Amino acid sequence: MVNLTDEFNKNIPDSLGTAGQVLTVNSGATAGEWADAAGGSWNLLSTVNASSSSTVEFTSAMTGYNHYAVIISGAVPSTGSVRLNMRLKRSGDSGFFTGGDYVYTTTTSDTYNGNAVNSGSTGSSYIDLTGFQIIGNYSGNPGNSGVLYFPDFNSSTKNKLTYGKNTWHDSSLRPMQSIFTGTLLYNTAIVGVQFYFSSGNIDVGKFSLYGLSV
Repeated sequence: MVNLTDEFNKNIPDSLGTAGQVLTVNSGATAGEWADAAGGSWNLLSTVNASSSSTVEFTSAMTGYNHYAVIISGAVPSTGSVRLNMRLKRSGDSGFFTGGDYVYTTTTSDTYNGNAVNSGSTGSSYIDLTGFQIIGNYSGNPGNSGVLYFPDFNSSTKNKLTYGKNTWHDSSLRPMQSIFTGTLLYNTAIVGVQFYFSSGNIDVGKFSLYGLSV
């Protein structure tokens, strides 16, 4: 009688794979091998909890993937009537790019009059993520939350496109939302992303960077 446990064990690779890999069967169906997990996996790389922070930045953690995403949870400004902005860091640069080569469009809508307001720029020093003012740190303010995507950021042959959606409340606790897309007009790989309010600090808020296995 064949011992199935012995048959299984002798086909397992002798050494462990790397972090995040799974055991699968090779193309010839003759033995097991370690392979990257199937596409669609979100892998947490870094989390920053803001506390009266002038900026929130991801640099050293932004490596090992071609596609990234950031989830923002409850980013509350220390002062009122501000916008949430973003800048990028190019490979080889010592800091985040502040020149006028960001291009973006942002559509903001609300729940109390149904209007959608479009804003944008063909030569900005940042990407405006909200397109509309976020109220400051009043009691009960849930802050800004959103999901942002950064595809092909390791590419050195194409301009980088980023896009996403943000939500927040106005001073009457009525929901607001924005949808944005933006680019930096260089084909250099992007190795960092920075978030900041147009005035004051990020009083509190959680920012989580993910590498996407797609």
